[in-house]
Amino acid sequence: MKAFRSIRRGVKATTDAITVNALGNDFKGSPLEVVLTALTEPKPVFCCACLPFDALEKHAEAMATFGERREISGKIARRAQGAWA
Repeated sequence: MKAFRSIRRGVKATTDAITVNALGNDFKGSPLEVVLTALTEPKPVFCCACLPFDALEKHAEAMATFGERREISGKIARRAQGAWA
């Protein structure tokens, strides 16, 4: 949430500076630097947002594995029935 606040405040400060023609030519120390730093920092902004998708993926993999095992056991059972007939 801190990143969103920094971005929001930085965008507002940047637009205000552009409006009054005070942005200047120097990137360092400008409100634009704050916005770009917040947007490009390596830590994830959406921490833990991927967890539900990970859980769905694991469930899908488990169901596929279950389906494969069921199919294999069905083949084994059919072969066993053929051998016993």
